[in-house]
Amino acid sequence: MDSYKLDEVKILFDKNLLTTDILKRILESSKRRIELYDDEESIEILKYLNTLDIIPEDIQDEINKYLADYNASIIDNKEKEEIESKVINWRIVLIYSLIISLVIVAVSLIIMFR
Repeated sequence: MDSYKLDEVKILFDKNLLTTDILKRILESSKRRIELYDDEESIEILKYLNTLDIIPEDIQDEINKYLADYNASIIDNKEKEEIESKVINWRIVLIYSLIISLVIVAVSLIIMFR
């Protein structure tokens, strides 16, 4: 499978060489690179292609759907990371509270039995 850069895609468009077959290869390549490497340039390629008037409507719809799904997954991942971070912070607070409580109990017992 080919790997396209944004500059190459722009050159293909400028020279009017963006055929349906090439467009499909660019889409497949970009999607693969996003899924495997979370490649920002591939996202930019899809956004660029989405702005072109020569792109067929069904392909634009496919690009829009893919970008929407990608953005939704990014938001979901950020929300999960925030929740995990909060859980970890609460666990740390709980552990410190338990340690402080144990120290207080130990000191009280030592003072009581002197």
